[in-house]
Amino acid sequence: MCATEPASSRFDRLTRLESALANAVGAEDYTKAAALRDELQSLRVDEDVAVLAANSRFYEAFSTRDLKMMADLWRADGDQVICSHPGFPPVLGHELVMSSWKQIFSGIDDQIRPSDVHVRLLQGGASALVTCIEQIGDSGSSKLIATNIFEKSDNGWRMVLHHAGPLMVSEKDAADAEKRL
Repeated sequence: MCATEPASSRFDRLTRLESALANAVGAEDYTKAAALRDELQSLRVDEDVAVLAANSRFYEAFSTRDLKMMADLWRADGDQVICSHPGFPPVLGHELVMSSWKQIFSGIDDQIRPSDVHVRLLQGGASALVTCIEQIGDSGSSKLIATNIFEKSDNGWRMVLHHAGPLMVSEKDAADAEKRL
């Protein structure tokens, strides 16, 4: 694994390796399966990839409107979680956040796909910040900018904050502005 390989590329490789492992086991090629298992293990310990996997599960729960999956992704204790849906004030606490997702799920049919995903580990790897563009619908022409914060727990990475809002400039203009920084 190349240390400079972007986390998103490592996550894509993880997904491909999982599929190849399933195929190798199905074909009873256990030598190949063992090699793939070992490569997968080395990728799975990579914290950036683990955070991206949690972020991917969040968008899967969002797109499939799976409230149980969504609830399992969030830190469950107390009022330590915050969710800010576009145009609404922040919702605090696990119970109210899940209630807000239930309401959101009843009003959408569109798929939500993240793009331009960036991850940054914080606090010595105890938490992580993910930013992305949320592409809404089949064409992806409607877009939001999102920030997701995860905390590492004994049960893996758990979301503590989701904030999404309107993307007011084109992605090209944003990329051009970023180059000037």
